[in-house]
Amino acid sequence: MLLKDFYTIINIQDSPDSYAIQVELNAKHDVYKGHFPEQPVVPGVCIMQLIKECVEGIKKQTLLYSQILSCKFISVVNPTADNIIEIALTLADEKDGCIKIQADILQKGQQTAKLKATLRIA
Repeated sequence: MLLKDFYTIINIQDSPDSYAIQVELNAKHDVYKGHFPEQPVVPGVCIMQLIKECVEGIKKQTLLYSQILSCKFISVVNPTADNIIEIALTLADEKDGCIKIQADILQKGQQTAKLKATLRIA
């Protein structure tokens, strides 16, 4: 975990190659003191790291991003408004050992971010 105590995985539901992951954000984490003190927002890079760490937990491997195909932040994730987010995650193993991922981040049922990327073993 890159940021200690930044989040806790509450639940993972899986079906072949897709996962619904419920995550509780620590709204009192120090990262929000600088991003931003009066209006905390989860930094986009932290969302990307969280997704990668979820895939690492599923695959039980240390991974690195090798390609970001698309990444869009649709709206801010405010951990004080609701500290629960959901990650809808689809994985596809490639012949070269890489993993293609597609992730949608939702807060209160609304999509806040989406990511298509490739991860490789570190």
